Amino acid sequence: SLSSVCSVSVGAATVEEGRVEKFSQEFRAEFPIATNIDWLIGGFYTDEEVNLSVDTRAYDVSGASRGSLNRFVFEPNSFRELAGFTNVTIDLTDMWDIQLGGRYSDQRAVYSQIQSGALIGASPIVKQPVSSSGDAFTYLATTRLKPNDNLMLYLRFASGYRPGGSNILCRAAGVPCSYDPDTTRNYDLGIKASTLDGVLRFDIAAYYIDWRDLQLTGIQVAGSTNTYIGNASRAESQGIEASVDFRPTPGFTV
Repeated sequence: SLSSVCSVSVGAATVEEGRVEKFSQEFRAEFPIATNIDWLIGGFYTDEEVNLSVDTRAYDVSGASRGSLNRFVFEPNSFRELAGFTNVTIDLTDMWDIQLGGRYSDQRAVYSQIQSGALIGASPIVKQPVSSSGDAFTYLATTRLKPNDNLMLYLRFASGYRPGGSNILCRAAGVPCSYDPDTTRNYDLGIKASTLDGVLRFDIAAYYIDWRDLQLTGIQVAGSTNTYIGNASRAESQGIEASVDFRPTPGFTV
């Protein structure tokens, strides 16, 4: 994917150009290991490389370019993840089942930066690549009760994970060199049902999310455009979601 953004001010323009190359693949296999037990196993891989430049250029009154004032080149920045996961679904009765699952992932990331231009001088500033790595284990547990074909009750618990990383500006004052992963613990209680021979369907769920070490964007100093990522303590989200699907006649839905 390619992108280019230009914001013009008096006598100068900032041009951002980026290229992202990404390869990802996932495979899954599912098979019964007993009359009431299904087993799913799979793997995931992604390899991403980002090449980005941010160039502030000078222009004279005629609009002709007079060269670069300040140019940042971030390349190659890369991210790789390798993960494996598995789920087991057990039918306890004809109406009741449970599902247990887990996922383990390993991540590696590299960030680098070169700064040049008239404001920097004849010699560019080369910051050595900053690398980070981490791993995570996430899991889920779900139980479902189906008294009939038109009604299902469920309770679900799952954990979530987002990788941490490095800040390329970490050598600047007040900027941490790395930030930690953030994690969630998610709880859902819900009901799905249909009635009137499928004319009316509804889905209602209550949820609670416990979010820890959440990643936030900070500014190096007041008025600066230099940003970095850090961790806050925690947050929570809770509420109720509901949707109703009403189909009084074929081809008409509310």
